[in-house]
Amino acid sequence: MLSEMQIIVLVVNHLDLLKIPYYVGGGIASINYGEPRLTNDADVAIRIKPFHISQFVKALESDFVISADAVQDALTRKYAFNVIHLETTFKIDFYPVTEDDEMSNTAFTRRQLVEIGAGKIWMASAEDVVLAKLSWFRRGGEVSEKQWRDVLGILKVQGEKLDLEYLDLQAKKFGLADLFERAQDEAGHV
Repeated sequence: MLSEMQIIVLVVNHLDLLKIPYYVGGGIASINYGEPRLTNDADVAIRIKPFHISQFVKALESDFVISADAVQDALTRKYAFNVIHLETTFKIDFYPVTEDDEMSNTAFTRRQLVEIGAGKIWMASAEDVVLAKLSWFRRGGEVSEKQWRDVLGILKVQGEKLDLEYLDLQAKKFGLADLFERAQDEAGHV
């Protein structure tokens, strides 16, 4: 049976072959940069266009539950869609990135090629994961302990390796400065 990391590598290898830009974020990136925790899915930001859909579905349909109609509908409505690995039921959520999504587009320019044990994948930078988690925390009413814990974990583990100037500027730009300041305080950053 494939591990979660092997499943992610399987999917992103198809994306690479199809020349569909992507980066992995969410819980997988939080675990990579921060503290260990369980996750039951992977989050992938993706620049998929309508002309990619048939090849994308064809590449994944032997190993995953996937629907061309669901992918097309997600692109039309600017929503996420997912695929489910048939053997393990591991889920991968895809977040189509649009031209007006400044935070995700900036994260694309800063993504990093990271070894995850099963192969190399493009992953959002630690700073961009912090920003995305702060944004999700804010949009969710600032009640998600998981999002907040991920932010604190990355700040604690990465410490001085983080580009705090970039984080500060982007947090201000996206209206997250108060949350970033609070997270730094709680993580022991001054």
